Amino acid sequence: MSKGGAGKVYFVLYLAVVLELLIIIVERDEAEEHLHQKQKEAMKIVESILSQLQSGAGSEGVNTRPQDEITLKPEGMDDKAIKDAIGIEIKPNRKYVIDVGVTNIASELKKREGENNKEYEERVHKLIELSNVSDLEYQVYYNSNPEPNNCPLFPSDEDFKDKYSKLNAGQDVQSADGQNWKLMSIRKLAIDKPATFATIDMNNLSGNPLHPLYNKPTLEGTPTTPSGVSEDSVFYYSKEESMKVPGSIKNGLDKRSFVVNFQPPNQGGWYKLRFASRTNKIMGVKKEGNENKKIDDVEDETAINIGTVQLKAGELKKVVKEVQNELEPFGIPKEEDLKNLKDFNAKIAAAVEKANKDPKALEVKSRIKLYGYIIKLLSPGQSVTFDQNQGSIQFNIRVLKPEVKTAKPDLKIAEDIYRLDIAAPKFFFSALNYTDKNTLSGAIYEKEPGGGKGNKLVSLSFTAVGSSAGKGNLETREFVAKAEGTLTAGNTSLGRSEYRECLVEITHSAGGANSNTKTANLTLFKSIVQDNITNLRLIFDYGEFLKFNFTPPSGNKIPADQFVTTYMPENNQTGIRDLKGLSEPKDSPIQFDCSVKSFKLNSFWIDPVDKEKYTILPPKDFNISQPKPGLITKNEKQNIGGSDENFTVSVTGLEVSIPNSGCSDVQPEIKSLIENVKVTKVTSVTPKARLSGNKLVIDFQTRGTPNDDNVVSGNIQFDLVLIAVNPKTGAESSKARKQYSIRLYRKIE
Repeated sequence: MSKGGAGKVYFVLYLAVVLELLIIIVERDEAEEHLHQKQKEAMKIVESILSQLQSGAGSEGVNTRPQDEITLKPEGMDDKAIKDAIGIEIKPNRKYVIDVGVTNIASELKKREGENNKEYEERVHKLIELSNVSDLEYQVYYNSNPEPNNCPLFPSDEDFKDKYSKLNAGQDVQSADGQNWKLMSIRKLAIDKPATFATIDMNNLSGNPLHPLYNKPTLEGTPTTPSGVSEDSVFYYSKEESMKVPGSIKNGLDKRSFVVNFQPPNQGGWYKLRFASRTNKIMGVKKEGNENKKIDDVEDETAINIGTVQLKAGELKKVVKEVQNELEPFGIPKEEDLKNLKDFNAKIAAAVEKANKDPKALEVKSRIKLYGYIIKLLSPGQSVTFDQNQGSIQFNIRVLKPEVKTAKPDLKIAEDIYRLDIAAPKFFFSALNYTDKNTLSGAIYEKEPGGGKGNKLVSLSFTAVGSSAGKGNLETREFVAKAEGTLTAGNTSLGRSEYRECLVEITHSAGGANSNTKTANLTLFKSIVQDNITNLRLIFDYGEFLKFNFTPPSGNKIPADQFVTTYMPENNQTGIRDLKGLSEPKDSPIQFDCSVKSFKLNSFWIDPVDKEKYTILPPKDFNISQPKPGLITKNEKQNIGGSDENFTVSVTGLEVSIPNSGCSDVQPEIKSLIENVKVTKVTSVTPKARLSGNKLVIDFQTRGTPNDDNVVSGNIQFDLVLIAVNPKTGAESSKARKQYSIRLYRKIE
């Protein structure tokens, strides 16, 4: 869009004539010493405007990146699904930085010699205007052309000046080849001069970048606001970007930077972002309100800035008068012709063309152009039309919208589902080829004896618990289906007392007739609410291993790993263990030691869906006892001695089997007792059982009375009782008992 070197040469010719005419003026009106001063000022004008050319003029004053491409996210796919599918992240929004060239005023901030405070403040305010962008307009255009490689033609800058000088959101602009672009939105930033001036510390201007403050951007049309970006961050002036040039604090700023955050609407095609700026590199006579001043009405002391060089209106009026009479033969326009800028410029061009026939054509043409330039400077409000105060640029963004692939929705559900009725039925299932626009519905029904669907029992609700990417915008998503209420197992009318058979029905719909329905069998079992225990004693012995087996009504339909049994020894919190399943642990068995007198068992069902614990067997108490000793009699001998009617009896060869005490370091104490002694035909006796180690001897003495045949006979009965006493708990075992009956007989000679 740059006008190139020709425009610069064209402008430099103006400056050369400015210098020449100023010298003529001072030759006529001033002394030789004053001439040198004016010459220096004129040179400053040339140098200043040349610096303007260096920093850019016209369309060179706005710069940004030239072209971009944005891919919209497919509908129904999240970021993870997109990345899994194509391996990259899609970012539908962009941040652009727009640089606008301004006048560098760093060298002019110091107070001049002889300048009073008011003059200094007024000049600083001028410098603020010179070094900033008065307003910047951000326009978004759209063309639906699907051509992927070549952007449709766009109206030229001349088209915008001639045909589209006033724009409204929603209108079409047309290129030379008839391409229509829809103006979607216009945002405009305008400097808030009073607020900006108020931030300036006149006592601390050295190195001050004089950052501007802008009014809140105006918006007309459809917003293009990226997700997660606030409205006031869509288009704004950026101090940070403006200061990125190294040495900008010391050397001053040649540009001001603005940031645009852009996200296209959800439609593919071509977008054109156009930026039009207005700066104050050249500040002619301002137009105040609706006044309609003529050049003669402009006060001679009115300041006119060309870059950082300031001229007085009176000086330029002298130049106009000097050249006006000379140039009238060439048909130069009057100031009144500026009411129509296009006509004014056409008349200047016609006068230049006519001057080609003059012997001093080059000089005359330069003065004609200079005349037109100065008339614009002196006419209130016309300096804004200079190319140096206007800049624009546009760049293309191609927006792609991937096709949304569709596929028949599907479901994956277990064929058979088994649960206890203590909790509301719930289960996992998968929805295949799912998008956020799809719907799920379902219910649980009674199952008829023949397998058919009976009455509806309860509706289902659905909660997503995860997803895995599929193809395009389609995915497999995991759900939990939950009944909206509990169901009790057992249906006596159908001959089912311990369980209930149901049918689950779920429909996955993608809209219209595109749906899929699947069913599954659901069996609900009664929970264990009483002791259903087999092979389980209520009393265990020290040294013994825990053994138990709970049999739930569900049999083996519900896996054992969904159950847990808590073992809780009395007064031993550290010994509490959660045992998997409903039977004793095989890998790490529990052996009862002498530190525990009793324990509790408590069984739970763990819901496989939400991991909630439900009690199926309340805490049950179990005692631990000391096992009784044993008596080994394989070597037993009954020895009967004595003489005449006196008998000496002993039982030897007995061994006591010492039971386990549950303590690794000490054995239980063994008590040996004689109970239930009965005698026949002999005197009363008290047998004694003496234990030494594990050897046991029973002995006693008695006597009988001889009969007529001089025979002494009789019988003695008694019980040998053994008891084990636990050394740590003092608990006594049950009695180990052996009955004896010893017959006595002797004939006295």
